[in-house]
Amino acid sequence: MPAPLAKDLLLLGGGHSHVVLLRRLGMRPVPGLRVTLLSPDWLTPYSGMLPGLVAGHYTEEEMHIDLAPLCRFAGAALVRGEAIGLDTARQQVLCQGRPPLGYDILSIDIGIRPRVPPGLASPAVLPVKPIGSFLRQWRGFLQGQGLQGQATGQGRPLDLAVIGAGAGGIELLLAIQHALAQRQAGGHRLHCFTDRDRILADFPAGFRRRFERLLAAREVSL
Repeated sequence: MPAPLAKDLLLLGGGHSHVVLLRRLGMRPVPGLRVTLLSPDWLTPYSGMLPGLVAGHYTEEEMHIDLAPLCRFAGAALVRGEAIGLDTARQQVLCQGRPPLGYDILSIDIGIRPRVPPGLASPAVLPVKPIGSFLRQWRGFLQGQGLQGQATGQGRPLDLAVIGAGAGGIELLLAIQHALAQRQAGGHRLHCFTDRDRILADFPAGFRRRFERLLAAREVSL
């Protein structure tokens, strides 16, 4: 006999933590817990594989997690929609174009969206998050559409810059360079901008020096 319903758990967003939670619920269900996942997309990207995708080592299909079979495994309902607000008094998530979803427990895992300063707002500036938007523009760039009309590998060389010299920034910069080299789209100049006094500031000195030599050998300006 099934356990009586005790709580409604609403998962807002298909981020990494919710993916792990759904997998664990599939392996060890919680009696009496009804789970609903609200997400605007049924495919969620694994951001750790983004540099490998940019470099051409992975396909987009390999990089994305399909939430539908994961929810079936966890016994959770999957609702495709966009949250536009919270009514904490009524314990409801307000949705675009559909009735609100109620909850006893709400978990929010929607990822990050960088706030681009007004001085950087430009068609040539691509925030890495949300990843779907970045990938659409990156595909267009590789297909020769450019970011401001310039074609990859055609016309004058471009200056391509990555802001941030942590592990993610350095890995993405080298992935971009590898992708352009594989397409024989030479001549582009690569730059890395950081407000720290060194790259990979949180890593051991020997590790940093190795990548400093690598960037110098590849003529990346810092």
